[in-house]
Amino acid sequence: MKTLVNYFQNAKSDFVRKTIKDEDLAIAAQNYIKAQTAFAHMLIDNTETVMKHTFDTMTKVKKDEQ
Repeated sequence: MKTLVNYFQNAKSDFVRKTIKDEDLAIAAQNYIKAQTAFAHMLIDNTETVMKHTFDTMTKVKKDEQ
């Protein structure tokens, strides 16, 4: 998932580099894209952690039932 996020964010970053000529605006846009990327990575990490915890809990309950 992070690879897909990185690909999309890099495409946006390249677009900004090629289209925005004002240096201050370009820096702000790049910083915004970096913040979006960090947020998306955090969501992916949290989702993976919750899924792992859920799976581990379900597996433990199933073992306890046997």
